[in-house]
Amino acid sequence: TPADGQFMVLINRTEFIGRSGKNISSVDISNPIILDGESYNLTGVIVHQGSGRSRGHYVVYKKHGSNWYCYNDILVGRVAYAQVERAARANGIAFLYDSK
Repeated sequence: TPADGQFMVLINRTEFIGRSGKNISSVDISNPIILDGESYNLTGVIVHQGSGRSRGHYVVYKKHGSNWYCYNDILVGRVAYAQVERAARANGIAFLYDSK
């Protein structure tokens, strides 16, 4: 069990098949995750929007209280969890879980 009540799951979506590309396989997001009998809720997701390592844009979805927000450069806006889940499944590269 993580000592500080938080952990991050990282996914390597880089593929090298002739040229550098991006693995676009859908990711199954468990929320919550149970580890050693303790429940951890998804509280953040980093998403890569783009076709490869050298092309694209990073967006962060973060939960504050009971609301989710999308951080896209200087634009910050409240979003529905369904949007977070869609983006995370398709392009998520890092998933932050918290026991609190």
